[in-house]
Amino acid sequence: TLRVPPTIPALAPEFPDFTELMTSTKTMETMVLMLEANRVNDTILDQSRNFTVLGVDSAAFRDVSLSSFLVVYSNDQWSGHTRDILHTHIIVEPQRNHILADGDQLETLAGTTVTVTSTNLTLHVNGVEISDPRSASNGMLYFADQIMY
Repeated sequence: TLRVPPTIPALAPEFPDFTELMTSTKTMETMVLMLEANRVNDTILDQSRNFTVLGVDSAAFRDVSLSSFLVVYSNDQWSGHTRDILHTHIIVEPQRNHILADGDQLETLAGTTVTVTSTNLTLHVNGVEISDPRSASNGMLYFADQIMY
């Protein structure tokens, strides 16, 4: 009798890291540059930790006064402030690929607590609209329509 070997299931595809995912969207170039310039990128690429990143669309940075943004972005004395803003957009998660839900209260890298609310089937984090969740290698990326301060 001929025995057929069992079928081996295909391996699940690996998810890209946060930088790859944000770069591939073509709309978060400013956020990627800020994460790298402020050495926050190293934190979210740490595969031993899980995060939800609220990636801000580059268009949202246009709403900020360009002159004040450049001072904050490029001046060493302001780098701590910029890092705090970036840390506000990174939620520390106890598990990988946590899907945000109405009523969640979660801690950010900045040490603040953010609240998720749902209005007309649209999710918000502290009033900022988020959408289009995507899996990353150690968490989830959501698109945020504006910067949280």
